[in-house]
Amino acid sequence: MNYLTADPNVHAAGVLGGVRAVTRVAGVPVVHWNPVRSGAPVANFGDVLGPAIVSRLVGPATRNVAPDGPALLSVGSILHLAPERSVVWGSGVNGKKLAATKDIPDEVSFRAVRGPLTRRFLSGQGFEVPEVYGDPVLLLADVMPELLRVGRAPVRDVLFVPNFNDKADLSSAPGEYELETLDPQDHVDSVLLQIASSRFVISTSLHAVIVAEALGIPARFVRSAHEHPFKYRDYLAGTGRAFEPIAETVEEALVLGGQPVPEFDADALLEAFPWELWSSGDVVPWAAPPRGAVSTDDRDRVWLAAMEESHGEALHRVRTEYVRFLRAFAGAASDIDAAELAEKRRWHYAEVAAESLPADLRSIDAAVRTSDVARIEEAARRTRDGLRAVAYAAVRRPRGTVLSLALLLADTQTPIAEVRLTNEALGEQVSVPHHVLPSGTAQLDLDVVLPSAWGAVEATRCLVSVEYDDGTAQATELAWSDGLPRLAAEPALVKER
Repeated sequence: MNYLTADPNVHAAGVLGGVRAVTRVAGVPVVHWNPVRSGAPVANFGDVLGPAIVSRLVGPATRNVAPDGPALLSVGSILHLAPERSVVWGSGVNGKKLAATKDIPDEVSFRAVRGPLTRRFLSGQGFEVPEVYGDPVLLLADVMPELLRVGRAPVRDVLFVPNFNDKADLSSAPGEYELETLDPQDHVDSVLLQIASSRFVISTSLHAVIVAEALGIPARFVRSAHEHPFKYRDYLAGTGRAFEPIAETVEEALVLGGQPVPEFDADALLEAFPWELWSSGDVVPWAAPPRGAVSTDDRDRVWLAAMEESHGEALHRVRTEYVRFLRAFAGAASDIDAAELAEKRRWHYAEVAAESLPADLRSIDAAVRTSDVARIEEAARRTRDGLRAVAYAAVRRPRGTVLSLALLLADTQTPIAEVRLTNEALGEQVSVPHHVLPSGTAQLDLDVVLPSAWGAVEATRCLVSVEYDDGTAQATELAWSDGLPRLAAEPALVKER
């Protein structure tokens, strides 16, 4: 089934200005994003779904449409493309085009938007925007029920779908996992069928996840290397999941599993559809909606100012602020508790990548992203204490002493390159081979053979250092545990009978 051209009421127009495309559905222009690159339209599947869904809703009936009537914007982060005298139904703000979105014409009427972040931004520009949320792709099962039949016989367990801007750099992609990867610029029919025939969808593409969730298929967002997080957070907030974590990697997405089922009012979204644009009687005259003055409190003004910064500047500011919160919390100088810190991470600082944080804060950040209060507090304590090395046994052998020790690590996210023990009196060192050092652990238990020349290790001042793959290092003096018994310094002799 060709979802774009099977309906005779859909008539495609050319791409305008290399960015804005218009497809006439039963005479009404439907605006979508489809820039020309290398001489051909991008044809990203999510952006061409708008006219297809509108066509299925309107149906084949003949309509009396004004030749110069308003245009419709539906699927996509395309509000910066809104022409004069247009109607918005389910579109959203593009985080990379905030400055351009401020310049949308006054004569734009809003019936529904993708989520509350878009509404908040537009309200700050003086527009009247109803609290009706939802991307129109959420109605996919209603307008294309044949896709549900495909889902009854899935052919793959996991499908990875990159945003088309991520195709050249799949650093967040399957990696060592042999997952089937879908090209988002394949024909829309193929993309929909492949998503519909999967059991779980992992994606940096907004609409791959929305398509999956609309068909009842579990899905999880992975952070995009090239896309602003605004649209993902906007969609999640508009479907009752404002604080749902976005996975950092495919590995994390596999562990987290599918996001909770989206919650939205499908009836309200359908009732907000501008059926009058296809008036079968007298054409409804266009009346420009009133645009009021900006009416926001101080909090909203700060939020809008932050969103208007370039993505790089905003990200730097947000990362700096988050690092300050983490350090204050780890140092017990923060006035927020663990649960509040987790909420801030999931909402205000969601776009901060874990790998961009200082190495000594990554373990506490990993705990914060779990929202487990006990784990957060324990990670903060470990970060506050730094590296601790505790020996609990020393067994003398002919060729040296076997020392058993536990390393309590503040950073559990960075792979360990080397562990060294230094006898400060002799100036000698013993290194633990790299291949026996696991990563991602809060406690590392080791048995290390020390040279016999070191003598009684209990009476020797030893320095323990841990070096990580990223070049950072931690060091501490070896301590002895008083809670665990030490074994005999000399091996017991077996008495001959």
